[in-house]
Amino acid sequence: MKPTLKQTLIGTALCAVLTGCLVGIALAGETQYATGSTSAAVTFDPNRAGQTVVKSYSATSDKAASVIKFYATTGNRVPVSSAPSSTTVIPVANTGYGLTNSDTVVYSHAVGSSVYRTLTGATTTNVTLSSAVTATQGASDAIYEVEQIYEVACGATSVSGTGDAIAYTPADSPLYVVVDGTSACKVAVSAAQ
Repeated sequence: MKPTLKQTLIGTALCAVLTGCLVGIALAGETQYATGSTSAAVTFDPNRAGQTVVKSYSATSDKAASVIKFYATTGNRVPVSSAPSSTTVIPVANTGYGLTNSDTVVYSHAVGSSVYRTLTGATTTNVTLSSAVTATQGASDAIYEVEQIYEVACGATSVSGTGDAIAYTPADSPLYVVVDGTSACKVAVSAAQ
């Protein structure tokens, strides 16, 4: 069966939009991608020299009320006091920083990887992460308290966007992006640093 002119035009338009999104993602800088069941998330390392700027995003979810959430630091960067002996209890001088139970944080390794966690405990000398960090910790690592800076409704569909500055972090801040789902979701984000 030969496609109609209308089907050909629709197919061509969809290909052009998809190609534009992929080219935008490829040209924007670093791109990260993740899949999951109840959530999919990516974490960009802090840009020590300036801001991290989101240039494009794409997400798919099977949850009717799903949203894409973007997180950056509140300005609260806590250096790790010494190389941790535990993968969840991290020594910090927390007296002046005010990290508390249930804070959302990004643990940033000095060697260049970052992970999102929730604090399950905090004292003046250490904090307890909700789950272990997998890379070897060091005394030059830091913990960043983060908060939501931007949100995009997704729903049970696919959404994407491109632009010069969809969202951006303060200088020396990690970027954490997550989309929720019920059994299948995915997210791709491109950012320039």
